[in-house]
Amino acid sequence: MPSAPAEAPAETAPMLEAPAQPSRPPRTAPLRHPPRGSSEPRPRIGIALGTSVEVSANRALVVMPGLFGQVGFPGRFAPLVRLGVRRSFREDTVSRFGTVGLQWNEVALTGCGDLVRQPTLRVGPCLNAEGGVLEAIVIEPLPSRARAAVWLSAGAAARISWRPLRAMSFELLGGVRAPLVRNELLFEPAMLVYEAPRIVPFLGGALVGHLP
Repeated sequence: MPSAPAEAPAETAPMLEAPAQPSRPPRTAPLRHPPRGSSEPRPRIGIALGTSVEVSANRALVVMPGLFGQVGFPGRFAPLVRLGVRRSFREDTVSRFGTVGLQWNEVALTGCGDLVRQPTLRVGPCLNAEGGVLEAIVIEPLPSRARAAVWLSAGAAARISWRPLRAMSFELLGGVRAPLVRNELLFEPAMLVYEAPRIVPFLGGALVGHLP
């Protein structure tokens, strides 16, 4: 018997690949705008009070304690202005003509800025000016007599401030000042006992309390 013709294999339709879906960018959280009427806190003026002590080489070592108040302003260099009063301990100057006791009473104006600003450490320059009265009394030879003269000076210094606490900081300040009035003290008839130097180096420290 003749064999039946073999059936041709059924043709299968080619499978169509789905088009690639474009990758979606990751979702980002929507920007939240602050509500109207609210703003970031602005830098404010800082007020502080402090006490200081300074040692200067004014023909002899002169120790001068003082009190001051200061105002700090916001800005790039955080400038501050300090106004204080100081009174030195009496310093005796001895010469071959006799002994003179010297004492300074002055008002000091200082302006500073910060060049280095760290969370607890600041470094920068200062300009200072002082004005007051230089009191002198002749101790020897007797009879003694007192004398007062105007004292004016100006100078520059470097300041380091360390603020470990929000309400307190410690400062170290050193520099030089130049007397603008060259005071002299003479024994009669013309014996020079004291003359203000051209340059007076000084070094001081301060404890500052910052008001909230």
